[in-house]
Amino acid sequence: MNSTPAQSIDEWLLAEHRRIREITDRVDSAAGLPELLAILAEARPTLAAHFSGEEADEGFYDRVRSMAPNQTERVDRLEREHQAFLSEVDGLVARAQACLAGPMAQIFGDARSLAQRIRKHEVAEDQIVADSLYGDLGQGD
Repeated sequence: MNSTPAQSIDEWLLAEHRRIREITDRVDSAAGLPELLAILAEARPTLAAHFSGEEADEGFYDRVRSMAPNQTERVDRLEREHQAFLSEVDGLVARAQACLAGPMAQIFGDARSLAQRIRKHEVAEDQIVADSLYGDLGQGD
C-alpha cells in the first residue's frame, strides 16, 4: 500500500475488503471440491498481499495505532489473525488436494468404471435386439 492520505487508505481498504468479500462469497457458493480448491488457491496470494499492505510500515495498522492509540489492542488482535488465516487456507488447500488425489480420485475412478460396465451392458442388449430382429433367428426356411 503506497498511499499517504488517510482518505486514500480508506479507499484502498474498502476496495480490498470488497475484493476479499467477493472471494469469501465464492467460497460459500462453491459447488464442489475442485471449484473450492481453485478459489482457495486464488485467495491465498490475494489475502497475503492484502495483509502485507495492512501490516506494512506506515500501513493501515500503523496509522490506526498512531491516530487512535485506544484501538491498539484491537488492531494487534486483528493483525495476529492474519497468519492464522493464511495457515488455515494452506491447510484447507492441502486437505482438498489430498482428498482429490485420494478418496475422491477413487470415487471418480469407481464411477467411471461403473459407467463403462453399464455402457457395455447396454451394448450387449442392443446386440441382442439387432441379432433377434435383423439376424438369423435360427428358425430355418
